[in-house]
Amino acid sequence: MSSICRFVPNKNGNGDIKTVHFVYETEFKKLKQPFQRPMYCVSLVTLGEGVLRMAGCEYKLDTGTLFFSFPGEAYEIEASDDFEYIYISFMGSYARELLDNFGIDGESAIYHNFTHTDLWYDAIRSITPLNANILTESVLYYTLSIIQSEHASIVNSAGKQPLAELLTDYINVHYREHDISLGKMSEIFSYTEKYLSAFFKKHMKIRFTEYLNTLRIQYAIGLMNSGQFTIAQISSMCGYTDSLYFSKVFKRHIGQSPSDYIRVKNNNQQDLAGGNQNVD
Repeated sequence: MSSICRFVPNKNGNGDIKTVHFVYETEFKKLKQPFQRPMYCVSLVTLGEGVLRMAGCEYKLDTGTLFFSFPGEAYEIEASDDFEYIYISFMGSYARELLDNFGIDGESAIYHNFTHTDLWYDAIRSITPLNANILTESVLYYTLSIIQSEHASIVNSAGKQPLAELLTDYINVHYREHDISLGKMSEIFSYTEKYLSAFFKKHMKIRFTEYLNTLRIQYAIGLMNSGQFTIAQISSMCGYTDSLYFSKVFKRHIGQSPSDYIRVKNNNQQDLAGGNQNVD
């Protein structure tokens, strides 16, 4: 293996960062809520599941979820009885710049499926007064580097696009897939299903299912007009697993059943063809 050389950018000379707490919290139910710390904090869920409520949003929590909180920001967690987590609190003039460099802010502060929990376990079990500073800072910086490398695309898109655009862009690409749902999107975008449902109604003035069905029915009409597919085939190609349900949705949107729509279309085409023959 050949040698590897990488230049490391200078750290801000006037900046500093200080880790304050490194805590493994196993008695979550005894804690007083809402939480509101005077410093930054990164927490790793190690057991159980729950819901984080912060800045007017709800986020799903489960084992392997990382989430950040900010100085003076109040938040609450509703969790299972076995809920446990580890957290590192930190402060300093470099802290805000550090998080900005990694794209972490109030709209992008939660990350699922963190696979380096052993690092946190080993570090907190090995901590002593002599190594506490360097050990906790090492875990913090390493965790941030993993977030940047594994979640860069998600962080960048979430930081640049409003949530409404992210949701509609995703649906516009995936609406023909059978398994698209609010549940699946809640996992992808780190919001609860309940929150996304309310978001659609409030900010987009339409329910998720109506937006999805509108796209699917528009696509179905194009397929019907081509005259190449059966109703069952069209139903499946539009993302429906039940052709009877597809017919019901189609009639509600168009005012005709799929079979009636195709019949009328074919009759119109025959009339048009007959008219053309008479003209000739």
